[in-house]
Order: sequence, then structure tokens, then C-alpha cells
Amino acid sequence: LSDPAGSYKNVRAKSPDWRRVSLADYVAYQMDDGLRIQIYRFTLSDQQFSAVVARLPEADSAMPLFCGAAVQNAIAGIGPFKSIEATWWTSPAELGRRLAPLTGAAHAAGVCLWPDGLPC
Repeated sequence: LSDPAGSYKNVRAKSPDWRRVSLADYVAYQMDDGLRIQIYRFTLSDQQFSAVVARLPEADSAMPLFCGAAVQNAIAGIGPFKSIEATWWTSPAELGRRLAPLTGAAHAAGVCLWPDGLPC
């Protein structure tokens, strides 16, 4: 799990009952700030996935308030994100607006889900 510019792992590791990193736990952690959490899932080839993973060390070292840009830069130009360009700064909401056209259609590369599993 990558959490660019985030505090998830450090904060959760302080909890004595915390066991491990998981998407469900990460989403629950993010919901402390509000319930409007959107989860984007995309199908990538092994090569595309490896290209994103190769960018994660840089993304994970992003400064606070640069989480949206760090995520966007990690995926920019790869596979279904070929039309998404690297950026100096963007908000998570703006990145969501860029990802939205890549979801929802019958043959879309990805889906957008609310934490309860319903489509966005």
C-alpha cells in the first residue's frame, strides 16, 4: 500500500491492536477525515504495474499536501493513464476528476467505488 505524503502507517503502528496494512484499514483510517472516500481500481498489465511500482519510492517521499500530485506522477503516462500528465501540484479531488472518465463504461480500464462497494 502506498500512502504518498500520508501518515497512515506511522499513526496506525502506534495502535497496540493494529495488525497490518490493508486496504480496508486504510480506507477506515481515511474516513476519520470525512466519509467522502472514493476508491479507484484499475486493471494494468504486469509491465504497467511494474512501471507504477518503480515510481512509488519517489511518490512515498512526497511532502504533506502533495499527495494528489505524488499519486498523479506515479501513474502519469502509463497504460490507461496515458493521457494524464505529470504535475507539480494537484488536489486529490482534481485527480479524481481526471480519473473519472477512465471508469464507469462497459469496457473501462477502471472502476470507482464508495467504501461500501457501490459505484461512485
